[in-house]
Amino acid sequence: MNENSSRELSPQGDEGLDGDVGAAFLCGKTLIREVTTRLEGLGATTVETLWPRVFSLSLFAKGYETYQAVQHLWSAGFIEDALALSRTLFEIELILKRIAAKPAEATAALLEG
Repeated sequence: MNENSSRELSPQGDEGLDGDVGAAFLCGKTLIREVTTRLEGLGATTVETLWPRVFSLSLFAKGYETYQAVQHLWSAGFIEDALALSRTLFEIELILKRIAAKPAEATAALLEG
């Protein structure tokens, strides 16, 4: 392990990073700035407006992938596995309904863990 790999990555300390780690860190910082700028342009800058959208979109993507997996497992004859995954779809539905009903409270609960 080299001396730079144990250094904590922070915005103040990125100038001293070597090679791929430094390039990846700078790329990540640039990406975060770009996303933040675009979201500010949409008016989504607060927890109440930004995070419910982020969580909803990510849950929708997870639900879609899970649905595809359920279809594949079912058609391959793995019925029990498909049924187990269908519970995930139900849980995603409940979380999305909670976000839709009370975005600020649901988002705070999801961010806390």
